[in-house]
Amino acid sequence: MPNGTPKPLDEPTLWRAAAITALLNFGFVAATLVALSKFSSGDDDDDKSDDDGGPDLSSPVGWVAVAGAIWVFGSYGILIKLPAVAETHPQVFQIYFSAGVALTSLLVLCWTPFVFSLWGFVGAAIWVASMLCAFVGIQGLGYGTAVATWASITMTVAFLWGTLVFGEAPSNTGGAVAALLVLGVGVAGGGPAPAPNWEAPGGGGGGRLFP
Repeated sequence: MPNGTPKPLDEPTLWRAAAITALLNFGFVAATLVALSKFSSGDDDDDKSDDDGGPDLSSPVGWVAVAGAIWVFGSYGILIKLPAVAETHPQVFQIYFSAGVALTSLLVLCWTPFVFSLWGFVGAAIWVASMLCAFVGIQGLGYGTAVATWASITMTVAFLWGTLVFGEAPSNTGGAVAALLVLGVGVAGGGPAPAPNWEAPGGGGGGRLFP
């Protein structure tokens, strides 16, 4: 192990960290639901959005949800580092992961209104594919390098979708461009970070992602 590299956490410590993370995740979900019920009443027909039709940046619901997303998306993969999970084939792991997402989503839908759409299946397919790649990326590059890299690039892609496709013009174009440049510098600096040695389960050809 290179000098200065932190020692990996043992399995009990990882489980404790995951349990604390799960509690905080549920707390953010509860806070988002409370904010939705408190600030998203049905009698706001007087249009709380900005005069130009853009998003309402003063909405506490959005900011509470963003805070939860920052924490959840930054820590959801802690248990992927468990030795037992690392030895699992990515496709097998994805079955359990998708089942967990489906069950928790059904619980959330008990408190929030929803509309059934076939586009949901398309979104789910994209999600499954992204998480399959995420599992392999975390095991191959390490949790910090993989997540930091794709999160930064994801922000850039999301920004382009919002501005070029959905017409969500930023309030400060110069600041937005500067932020994207900072993200690019961060990715360039984090990419060369040392990655752990990882071999796909089964070793050799038997551990191929798509046998």
